Amino acid sequence: MEYHIKVAAATSKGYGAAATMSMWTEIGTPEKPPKPRVNSTGPGTITVLIQPAVLTQGPISAYFIVINTPTGNYSGTVGRRRRAADSRGGSLPDPVLYIPLPGLTVAQLAADDVKLARYFMVGDGQTYGGYENSPLPGNIMYAIHYVVASSLDGETKMSFASTDSPVAPRTGQLTLTTMEVPQASGEWLSRDAIIALALVISLLLLVLLIAASVAIYYRYCKDRRRQPPHSPRTAGSPLNTSWLKYYTGRRCSAYPAKNK
Repeated sequence: MEYHIKVAAATSKGYGAAATMSMWTEIGTPEKPPKPRVNSTGPGTITVLIQPAVLTQGPISAYFIVINTPTGNYSGTVGRRRRAADSRGGSLPDPVLYIPLPGLTVAQLAADDVKLARYFMVGDGQTYGGYENSPLPGNIMYAIHYVVASSLDGETKMSFASTDSPVAPRTGQLTLTTMEVPQASGEWLSRDAIIALALVISLLLLVLLIAASVAIYYRYCKDRRRQPPHSPRTAGSPLNTSWLKYYTGRRCSAYPAKNK
């Protein structure tokens, strides 16, 4: 929050000129982002569903993807990757060193990259924000951490959430392990699609119902015109036909039969 501070001296003659200044309070530690959820595994890859965070005590500056191995047998390339990340200069600190968080950072994503729920493939061989996302060696269990960073006026705060359990990449063709549906902030996409589909179906049913009603009405009128005319109902006489037949008979008589 930004605050404006004003200080003035007071005497019996009134107040003197005020000295003013504006200051921002320090940002708070961000709330934890939604948990990353494993969607599929492939040869050297793990695909997770990530969703945008909702912060109330500061801006969203970036997201990080961090992996670690509970067994610790994937530490051979950690140093090389950390040096590559640290050489970027002028960017946010590595959450592995800053939080600190055990593991290896493989990606930094801008806030605009995660405006909606999306999938991220760990181990796709690309570079994200200066971090190498190299393919993962197989037969190793990995935990995946999803970090949100908030930075303002030289102050940086971070928070993270992790997958429920470690998972290993597959050796062979891509294998679908779970099919996740975006929730929370990504849920509006599914709702909008369902609502639009429901509206289209409702309109189609309404058009079909109106068309069927018109067709039945004119078919009935056509059949009525082929029958001998009935005597009009006099006042006070009992109604021998139903109200529908009487009404449609009167209505149909307003349309003379063609080629009569």
